[in-house]
Amino acid sequence: RDRSNSHRIVVLLTACVNPNGMSKTVLQDVELRRKQYVNALNFYLQETSLPICFVENTGFDMSCEFHSYIDSGRLEYLCFKGNNYDKSLGKGYGEAVIILYATENSVFLKRCKYLIKVTGRVIVPAIEKIANSLTLKLPNVFRSDLLSQDFVRSVVFVAAPLTLERMLSSRIGDFIEDEGGLFENILAQELITHKEVIILPFFQTVKIIGIFATKNTPYMNIPSIITLRDNLFFLCDLEKSRGRILSALFIKIFYYLTLIYPFR
Repeated sequence: RDRSNSHRIVVLLTACVNPNGMSKTVLQDVELRRKQYVNALNFYLQETSLPICFVENTGFDMSCEFHSYIDSGRLEYLCFKGNNYDKSLGKGYGEAVIILYATENSVFLKRCKYLIKVTGRVIVPAIEKIANSLTLKLPNVFRSDLLSQDFVRSVVFVAAPLTLERMLSSRIGDFIEDEGGLFENILAQELITHKEVIILPFFQTVKIIGIFATKNTPYMNIPSIITLRDNLFFLCDLEKSRGRILSALFIKIFYYLTLIYPFR
């Protein structure tokens, strides 16, 4: 099997087993979090054929439970101590550090075209459908299911590794949760300024199975038609601001078509 081909798209699972008092994170139970990570990782290994890069930032090494997948080249398990920072910076800072550690140290990510970043405790049943999308034939695509000028849902998104690395590394000092520097806000700001990035929303809301750690409640799944309309409205404004009038007009027509013929 052609390994370069099989690693065209890699699932990046970000993990923090021991939040160690992270601000605004209700789910602190280390053993419960560990079980959620193991359960999610088993799903991606057993129910998909995608290569997985799992990156954990509290030095909690569970790799012995997955040695057969690591030995076969299907799973790359990275573990480092990157959670000893001022917790007032928030978990968004920690997430950015994990992703940057991954792009700098992962062999898988260095040779792939796209990564699908997923919060490591959750299951995305449609992950292979996302990976097989024809949109990923295009260069420098970014995809998420909730997009606006000041927010991008970051539980699951698609990005080119080098582009994502540049965006996060240039803003690493701005991830200060107490001052409004949320991961989702900064990522949105960077996408707007990087005109070379092709922003394409998922045409359906991505179903997420798992627990939202901030509130310790299940993730909400928003109706797809509402998500699509909001995303198209954002993209129309974005393309106009970039001076791409014809592109904005096409998106606007598509937007009104969704009002008349809702996608199922």
